Amino acid sequence: MVKRILRWTDVVACVLLVATAVRFGPRTTVWYAGLLVTAVSLPLWVIARGQLGTAFSGRPVARHLVTRGLYAKIRPDSS
Repeated sequence: MVKRILRWTDVVACVLLVATAVRFGPRTTVWYAGLLVTAVSLPLWVIARGQLGTAFSGRPVARHLVTRGLYAKIRPDSS
């Protein structure tokens, strides 16, 4: 259970950081662009983490073959 919670710590930290930025941000064009990029990328990040499950790693380590989700359809570069 603790490992499962720790696995999602980076997503929780990102959400808290975004909430802080929304509350105290300077409201400039760059700020809005960053908020837009985060709003688009965060759901993709969460979906990727959910589909990879235990195969997710911060380092490029092949733990097992992913046979479900988006990552099962992407072939690695063979060069």
